[in-house]
Amino acid sequence: MNFKNILIVCGAIGVLILILPIIKIVLKGYIYSILVEYGFYLLIALAGGGYYLWKRLKA
Repeated sequence: MNFKNILIVCGAIGVLILILPIIKIVLKGYIYSILVEYGFYLLIALAGGGYYLWKRLKA
């Protein structure tokens, strides 16, 4: 590996380190928005699954 390739790799790693917090913030916001929009349906699905499991274990 020559010096130019080492510089390219180090530069790419540096750019990723700088961009990573921004990517994390965007993904967190996206996930939180999905949870806010569909959280109620998720709770209903979890409650239904828990009820089904409880009835199955009880029988």
